[in-house]
Amino acid sequence: SRAPILFDPFVSTYDTLAGDRGRVAEGSLAARALRALDGRALGQATLNLSDTQAHAAYYAAAFGVPPGKLATLYLGCDEAHFFPRPAARGDRFVVFTYSTYLPLHGMTTIVEAAQRCLGYPIEFRLVGSSGPTLANARARAQALGLTNVTFAPSLPFAALPDAIAAADLCLGGHFGTSAKSQRVIAGKTYQFIAMGKPVILADNAANRELFEAEVSAAFCPPGDPDRLAQTILTLYHAPDLRRTLAENALALYRRRLTWQRLGADLLAQAQRLL
Repeated sequence: SRAPILFDPFVSTYDTLAGDRGRVAEGSLAARALRALDGRALGQATLNLSDTQAHAAYYAAAFGVPPGKLATLYLGCDEAHFFPRPAARGDRFVVFTYSTYLPLHGMTTIVEAAQRCLGYPIEFRLVGSSGPTLANARARAQALGLTNVTFAPSLPFAALPDAIAAADLCLGGHFGTSAKSQRVIAGKTYQFIAMGKPVILADNAANRELFEAEVSAAFCPPGDPDRLAQTILTLYHAPDLRRTLAENALALYRRRLTWQRLGADLLAQAQRLL
């Protein structure tokens, strides 16, 4: 008999290229080939890992994977780098995120939310040097005449924690409106909360698997710059609420998302196959 296969696809190639990024047309030969490839890989595995329960439900619905062949393992982050630390603060309230400007990130939504925050001492610090929606986000900021948005270049991994530490509020998102964006918890969200930062997350099924509104995160509908701006301004005026969200999210991370806890979860899943 063959050895059991533990497969972690992370994402569906078909969903990413045909759905989220639109690189191949739905129903095309390429899309059908990608769907077949994903289905075959998932079907041959003894157990498939998923980063959220919402993603697992997608694999079951889209590819017919039996629930018994699916398990959820959240991502976590590198705790040797991402941990609470003091940072020098300026005279502006810094709203921070970083991005590769993929459509599901919803970066134009963030830029448009910044326009609603003009007149407050708030800086939107957006880190990232490339991606398919970067030009559009920059053009939108220019068209709106925004003076409160800083487009910063990508950072080396080792410099990222200091950039997060300098923030007052972090945007985990994802604020895009694609189907895929509703099934994921952004990797940066884990980094933000591990560093003790308050976060605003898209109100989707995946984020609600771990986070509770107004307890461990603030939620905002994806693709809604008005609500995002309103949530940012609410937190700007409420330092006690920011502190509560940050403390509760950090406690959540330490309780459920450390590498030690996730490693034990992975070992338990692997032992199921023996």
